[in-house]
Amino acid sequence: MSRQPDIWRGPIRNMQNLVCSEFGLKLLNLTSHRRSKGVMAARHIAFWLCRHYTQASYPVIGQHFEGRDHTTIINGCQKAEDMMKRDPVLKRRVDKIIAIWAKHGDQE
Repeated sequence: MSRQPDIWRGPIRNMQNLVCSEFGLKLLNLTSHRRSKGVMAARHIAFWLCRHYTQASYPVIGQHFEGRDHTTIINGCQKAEDMMKRDPVLKRRVDKIIAIWAKHGDQE
C-alpha cells in the first residue's frame, strides 16, 4: 500500500496552529466552512498570515483550508487587512503571532 504525501505538514499547518492557539480555536474549526464571526475573523487572519509569511500561493493556501478557491483566499486577505486597520487589539494579536513566527518560523 503506497503512502500519499502529507500536504498537511509544513509552514501553512504551523501558521494555522499559531492562529488556533492565539484565538482559542481547534484546527478543525479554523479550516471548516463554519461562518461564525469569531471563526471567520481568525480564518481571514490565517489566510493573510499564510500569504505574507509563507511561500504559498493563494491556490495552495486554499487547499489547506478545505479546498477553498483562490479568490476566497484573496478576499479573506483583504478583509483581514481591513480588520487590522480598524481594530488595534486584533492588530496586536496578529503582531504577537508574527513575533512567534519570526522566532520559530516553519519549524515543526
